[in-house]
Amino acid sequence: NNCGTGQFRPSKDENGAIIDPTKCLVCPAGYYSDTTGSTKCQLCGAGTYNDVIGGEKCKACTLEHARRGNDPIATQCTRCLLGETTTLPGAATCEKCDVGKFGATKGICSTCPPGKYQDGKGEAECKNCPIDTYLSEQGKSSKADCTSCTEDRSTGSATGNIDASNCVCKRTEYYQNHNNECEPCPLGADCTKHDGVKLEEVVALPGYYRPSFTSDTFVSCKQGYTGLDAGEKAITRCCPMHPNLNTS
Repeated sequence: NNCGTGQFRPSKDENGAIIDPTKCLVCPAGYYSDTTGSTKCQLCGAGTYNDVIGGEKCKACTLEHARRGNDPIATQCTRCLLGETTTLPGAATCEKCDVGKFGATKGICSTCPPGKYQDGKGEAECKNCPIDTYLSEQGKSSKADCTSCTEDRSTGSATGNIDASNCVCKRTEYYQNHNNECEPCPLGADCTKHDGVKLEEVVALPGYYRPSFTSDTFVSCKQGYTGLDAGEKAITRCCPMHPNLNTS
């Protein structure tokens, strides 16, 4: 009788001895026989494997795995490395993660989140949009996709910003009013505390004072003195700011 599928019967064994014609051998794992009367089993081809003994056919490698045709180990497929994946079952090789994606886990390519981009293939992480920019969308593939803040605004030292709210008025040059608009720092004021400084946080420079913490007018104390040393007197004698109320 012919051997069934998953079996084979060669005429001789590996030592050259005649095989009992009434006995069939079982295909080992990694091999298959899909026809009756086979004299040998076939090694699973590229993109397939067989992890059982007596297999009638091979299975396709699952997603995120691959197997080359010349790989002698046919009982399993190999998981793709970091920054690689497969897009279809039965792949012979893994592909690098495409631009706009990254591979922080073996075999899996993830989409770059907002605030980040990736312009290279096969990378394990995305790149942050630089300072003074933001990016609201995901899966972007170029630094050019990052939107620049307006000239009067900055993100400070922060990178990877995700929306325009991260752009605040530049310290030193501006303060942020109650409508979140940027106003030029008044003469006599110190707007260096931080980016996006509020009017209530602005302080007077030495030699100046303001009538209240909500006032945007800073008056020179020099007006109250005469003589060549009026400026020096204004700096040394003008009342210092109250540490809590931010007033003279």
